[in-house]
Amino acid sequence: MSIAKYVIRSPVTTIVAVFSVFAVGLISISRVPLAFLPDVDFPQLNIYVPYPNAVPSQVQEEITRPLEEALSTMTHIKRMYSYSDANSSNIYMEFDWGMDIDVLRVEARERVERIRSDLPSDVEHIYVQGFKSTDIPVLVLRVSSGSDLSKSYDLIDRKILTPLRQVPGVAQVVSYGVEKREISVEFDLDRVKKHNVDVGELLSRLAASNRNVSAGRIEEGPNKYSVRVLGDFKTLQELESFPVRDNLRLLDVANIKYQEPVLNYGRHLNRESAIGIEVMKESGYNTVKVAVDAKKRLEEIAKDPALRGMSILTFHDTSEQIMNGLNGLLHSGLIGALLACLVLFFFLRNVPATLAVGLAIPFSVVSACVFIYFVVRSLNILSMMGLMLSVGMLVDNAVVVLESIYRHRQAGESPEESTVVGTREILPAVITSTLTTIIVFLPLTVGGKTEISVWIGETGKTIFAAIICSLVVSITLIPLFMHRFGHLVHKRPSDLIANLTQRYSRFLAWSLAHRWKMAGIMGLVFVSIVIPFTKVEKSAFSGINVESVQIEYEFTENVNYVAAERFVDAVEKYVNTNAKELHLKSLYSYYSDNTAFTSIFPFPEYTDDDGMKEIRGKLRKGLPKLPGVKLKLGGYDEGGGSGSINVNIFGDAGPTLDALAEEVARRLAYIPELKDIDTERQKGREEIQVVVDRELTAQKGLSSTRVADAVAMYFRGMPISRYRGPEGEVDIWARVREEDRKNLGNLKSLTLVSRNGDAVPIASVASFAMEKGPATILRQQRRTVAAVNAHYEAADSPKIRAKISRVLSGMSFPAGYSWGYGAFFEQESATQKELLVNMLLALVLVYVVMASLFESVVHPFAIMFALPFAFVGVIWLLFLTGTPFNLMAQVGLLILIGIVVNNGIVLIHHVHQLREAGMERSEAIVTGATRRLRPVLMTAATTVLGLVPLAVGRSSVGDVYYYPMARCVIGGLIASSFLTVIVVPGLYAALDDAAIKVRRVVLKRRSL
Repeated sequence: MSIAKYVIRSPVTTIVAVFSVFAVGLISISRVPLAFLPDVDFPQLNIYVPYPNAVPSQVQEEITRPLEEALSTMTHIKRMYSYSDANSSNIYMEFDWGMDIDVLRVEARERVERIRSDLPSDVEHIYVQGFKSTDIPVLVLRVSSGSDLSKSYDLIDRKILTPLRQVPGVAQVVSYGVEKREISVEFDLDRVKKHNVDVGELLSRLAASNRNVSAGRIEEGPNKYSVRVLGDFKTLQELESFPVRDNLRLLDVANIKYQEPVLNYGRHLNRESAIGIEVMKESGYNTVKVAVDAKKRLEEIAKDPALRGMSILTFHDTSEQIMNGLNGLLHSGLIGALLACLVLFFFLRNVPATLAVGLAIPFSVVSACVFIYFVVRSLNILSMMGLMLSVGMLVDNAVVVLESIYRHRQAGESPEESTVVGTREILPAVITSTLTTIIVFLPLTVGGKTEISVWIGETGKTIFAAIICSLVVSITLIPLFMHRFGHLVHKRPSDLIANLTQRYSRFLAWSLAHRWKMAGIMGLVFVSIVIPFTKVEKSAFSGINVESVQIEYEFTENVNYVAAERFVDAVEKYVNTNAKELHLKSLYSYYSDNTAFTSIFPFPEYTDDDGMKEIRGKLRKGLPKLPGVKLKLGGYDEGGGSGSINVNIFGDAGPTLDALAEEVARRLAYIPELKDIDTERQKGREEIQVVVDRELTAQKGLSSTRVADAVAMYFRGMPISRYRGPEGEVDIWARVREEDRKNLGNLKSLTLVSRNGDAVPIASVASFAMEKGPATILRQQRRTVAAVNAHYEAADSPKIRAKISRVLSGMSFPAGYSWGYGAFFEQESATQKELLVNMLLALVLVYVVMASLFESVVHPFAIMFALPFAFVGVIWLLFLTGTPFNLMAQVGLLILIGIVVNNGIVLIHHVHQLREAGMERSEAIVTGATRRLRPVLMTAATTVLGLVPLAVGRSSVGDVYYYPMARCVIGGLIASSFLTVIVVPGLYAALDDAAIKVRRVVLKRRSL
C-alpha cells in the first residue's frame, strides 16, 4: 500500500501521529536549554605559571623551557607555542579535534609534577587548564568609580561578588583589578645591614616554622590517636615576634602589613577607575535564565547605599546574543513564511492550499526542536542558524507534492486517484531532493572531527531535522488535505502562468533544435563573471561584526603603571572630546608597567566594515602625538576593515634573529596596504642584568643560587607561607620595602652572610649592566620566534599574502633560520582547504544519490554540469551588493550544492517517467520540463524570499553576519533556477546522445 493510500484511509491515525510530534516539539521548546555554543571541549591545554615581577629571559630559561621539554612528547600535539613575560610563563598546546581533553589534562599534569623540583623554588602554582564552550562567561561586568577601587576588596566581595555567587546556576564569579588582603613582610635594608641579618636564612626558618605536620598515630591500649604538630602562626603578633636571633625580632628589621597588595596595573571605564568581574554558569543550566537572574540581582545590588558612587556596567552579555539570534529567527521566519505564502497564492490562486503548504514552516521548525532537545541538547547560536537557513526550504517538498496532485486534479481525475497517483509520481524525486539537501553536511557530521565539522556540523544537524520534518508533512498532511479539500482548488491555472508555460514550451523546442547556439550563449554567460570575480573581496574573515577598535601604546622607554596611566588619560581625553565623530558608546582602557591599550566601543550601527573603516580613518588622522609613546591601531580582530598579520622568523635567540626581524619589517614597509609594522624587539624594555662571577662567589663562601635568591627577593618578593586567620588563608610575601627598591645602589650594597659569617656585598661578586630585552619571548614548536606584526585596511587577505610572499621570497636566510605566516593566515588557509574538500565530497555524494534515482551514470551529469552556472549568480549578486566572499558565503556555497540540484531532479525524473511510458525523447523533454516549470519556479521563489530577511538585514550569530551566506544562496538559486529549465534539458539530450553512441560502439565491437 502506498503512503498516500494509507494516509487517505487512516486520516485520524495520520493526524494524531503528526500532531503528537508537533506537541512534543512544543514541550521541547519550553525545556531545551538556551546556550551560546554547544557543549564542546576545545582541543587545547594551557599551562600557566604565575611568576610576578621577573625578567622574561629568566622565565623562559628557568620555567618555560623545562616545561616544554617535559610536555613535547605528548601524543597528538599539533602545535605548541609559549609566551614568557615579566609576570608569567604560558604554554599553549593544540591537539586534534575529538581528543579526550580530560585524559590529556591528567597526562600533562603528571609530566609537570615530574619536573617540579627542577623549577625555581618560589614557583608556587602551576595551572593546567583546558577550555570548554561552557567556560565562556555569561556576563562580563565592569565596576567603575571616581576613586581607586583596588583597596576595596572586602566591600566588593561582600556587596557584589557574594550576592552574585548566590544566584542559582552561577558556578563562579571572578574579579580582576582588586585583590584580597595579604601579609607583606617588608625588610628595611638599613636595619638589615645594621644587624647583619642573613635574609635568606631567615626566610627559610620563617617558612619552616609556619607549618602543621601530621606525625602519625599513637596506640594506647585499644585506643588509637592521630598526632599532629601545630606550629603555624595563630596571630599577627606571633609573626611580628618571630625571633631573628637573641633579643632581635622580625619586627625589628621589617615592617609587617596586612592590607590589599599594591597593584601594578589598572583599568578605566569611561575615564573612571574600574575593575572587571566575570560570571560563569554551571554546566546544564539555561544561559539566558542565569544571565537574567544575575542581572536582576545586579539591579538590587546597585541600590545598596554602601555602593554609592559606583556604577556597574554590563560589558558583555551572552544572553543578549542568544536572544538576538532567537528574535532574528522569529522575525525572519515569520517574514519568510509570509512571503512564501504570497508566492504560493500567486501561483495557486487558492487560499486553503496556500495555508496548508504555509503551515509546513511552523510545523517543521517546532518538530525539529524534538531533535534539538534529545540530540543537540541545547538551542544555541549554531542550531538557530540551521533553523533560520532552512525556513525558506521547508515548503519546497510540500509545494512539489501539492502541485503534482493539483495537476492531476486539473486533468479531471477523482480526488483519491489524483492524490495517490500525484504523490506516487513525485515521491522518489522528493525523497532524492531531500537527501541532496542534507547530504552535503554528511562529511561534516559523520567524518573525522575538525574545527569546521564541529561548528558547521552542528548547523547541518538542525537543517537535517527541519528538512526531514518538512518531508513528513509533504507526504502525509498535504495528500490528506488535497483528498478532503481538493474540490476547492481552481480547475484552471492563471492566465499569466498559462501564457508563461506556452512561451517556455516554444523556447525549449527551439533550444533543443539549436544546441550549439545555446552552448555559446551559456559560455558567454559563464565568462561574464571574470571581471566581477576579481573585484569581490575574498578574505575568509571579512564582513563580521567587530565591537571595538583598539589603540595600542608602544613606549620608547621603561614606564611604570603610574606613568602609563598618564598617557592613557591623554588619549581618553582626545577620544572623549571627539565622541560624536567617533560614534563613541563607551571607552575602556587597561594599563600596567610598559603596557597599555584603549578600546573604543561604537554604537551597534557602526560596527560593520564601513563604520569601522570610518572610525579607524579618523583615529589615524587625529590621534595626539605624545612624546615617549607611539600610538597604533591594533587589536586581534580580523574584521571592521582591518586585518592583523604576523610574519614569524624562526631561529636561535640572539642578534641574528633580531636582525632578520628588522630586515623583514623594513621590506614589508614597501607594501602600501600594511600599517603599524613593528617587531617584538621594538617592544622590548630596559632591564638590569646581574652577572654573577662564579669564582668570586665560591671564594667568598657563597653560591650563585644565594645571590640569585637575594636579587629575586629584592625585586620580585617571595612567597614564604600562608597565614590562617579568621578570614581564611592569607598569603605571606617577603620583599624589600618600596622606597629601598627605587635605588639601584641599595641593591649593589645589599649584603649576604657567607658560610664564614662574613658580610659580602652583592656588588663584590656580581656586575650590573643595563640592556634592552624583549617584553615577551615567543616560542613555537620549541623554537624561538621573532614576530613581525602589521595591520592592513584592504579586506582581500589573499592579495596581501601574495604581496608578502613576493617581498620575502628574495630574502636569504642563514642555515637554521626560516620564516612563516602567523596563526591567522594559517587558520584561514586551513579553513578554506577544509571547506573545499567538503564541497568536493558533497558533489560526489550528490552525484551518487542522483545516479541511484535515475539508474544511470550519465544523466546526473546533466544536472551536475548546471552547478557552475549557480556560481554565476553568486558572483554577480555579491559584486552588485558589495558583499565579501567570506567564510559565511563559502558555507552558503556548500549549502547551494544540495539545493541547486533539486529543481533538476524534479525535472529529469518526470522526463524519465514520460519516456518509460513510451513518449519520444524530445517530446518527453519538452512535456516534462513544461509540466515542472511551475513547481521549479514556486520552490525557487519560496526559498529565495524566505532568505530575503537575512539577506537585507544585519542578523548575526555572535559576531558573524548572516547576509553573505543568504546572498550567496539567493544569487546561486536565482541563476540556477532559470538556467536549469534552459540548460538541463539540452544537456540531458546531448548526454543521452553521447551515451547512445558509446553503447553502439561497444555493441559493434562485441559483435566483431
